[in-house]
Amino acid sequence: MKKALLFFVLCCFAAGCATTDDPRQGGLFGYLQHGTDGYQERIDRRQTEVTAAESGAEHGFKENERLRLQLDERRTELEAQRTSLDTLRAELADLEKSTRSTTNASSESAAALDELERELNSMQTNIQVLENDTSLQIRERRRRIIELQKELRLLRERASLLTTL
Repeated sequence: MKKALLFFVLCCFAAGCATTDDPRQGGLFGYLQHGTDGYQERIDRRQTEVTAAESGAEHGFKENERLRLQLDERRTELEAQRTSLDTLRAELADLEKSTRSTTNASSESAAALDELERELNSMQTNIQVLENDTSLQIRERRRRIIELQKELRLLRERASLLTTL
């Protein structure tokens, strides 16, 4: 019975000896497992982890800077597109004003002026839709603005021809 109790106590003490890679906490079994090189191995492993974390942080900072520059570019482009839309809107208003001021028109030119006015209203609607549509990519928005500018030039030429008649 004494032997069984002694064996049980020894097992409890042996179980109490932790086996970690930290030689300061490993007790007898940790020292036997890692020896005197365990502390240096632990330092080397931690240094590798620190180096990897620093490299990851540096990469994160570079990525953040790249994204910040990209955001600035897109904001500049968006502001330029808004300016273009404002210019289109102003030119469209001038064109509508000039077509409305034409009162001495024949029935043919009056019908053509009415058609032109419908196209101008349609174009104004397109400008508003384009301005409010936030789902469009920058390139697609730029393409649509160029299309609207071309359409406005054509409408301006037609209005000029109609008002000179």
